[in-house]
Amino acid sequence: MGYAELISKLEALPRDKRAEVFEFVEFLAARCDTAAGKANACAEVAAQTWNTFNERSGSFADRHSTL
Repeated sequence: MGYAELISKLEALPRDKRAEVFEFVEFLAARCDTAAGKANACAEVAAQTWNTFNERSGSFADRHSTL
């Protein structure tokens, strides 16, 4: 289904049903924003942990690289 068809179907709905669809879309958008925020926070913690380890222990790649 394309956007034009979706809009056409939404416009055919009664006003209360369109409001319900809008609320559902807002709910999904908020949930996605929250999930993305959690993923970014986890990535930030992982990067900080790795960088702290690297500062304390030195670079594993530098010591074991064959380049």
